[in-house]
Amino acid sequence: MTDSASGGGRRCTTAPHCHGYEVRGRELVVIGGAVPAVTLHQAALLRRYSDRVTLCPNGMDVSDAELARLRAFGVRIVDGAVTGLVGGESGLCGVELEDGGV
Repeated sequence: MTDSASGGGRRCTTAPHCHGYEVRGRELVVIGGAVPAVTLHQAALLRRYSDRVTLCPNGMDVSDAELARLRAFGVRIVDGAVTGLVGGESGLCGVELEDGGV
């Protein structure tokens, strides 16, 4: 994945327990990682801080039951391979997908 966001990915965090409060109310994206259970937990956990949470599984295997559970929590699911982060001077503003979508 490339990082086209100015500042080397400002506002990219990995610890929702530490940084969840700091990003409360913002649009948040969780990108699928090497440990699916942790990724899914983070997506659900971040709903405590924002009503705008998106999960990009990024090729990660997610069961239909897990997808249904996350959707019931209000997590938006966007399929596709993540190829980069998009941003500008004010920080990150999107996730670039392999199909060109942001």
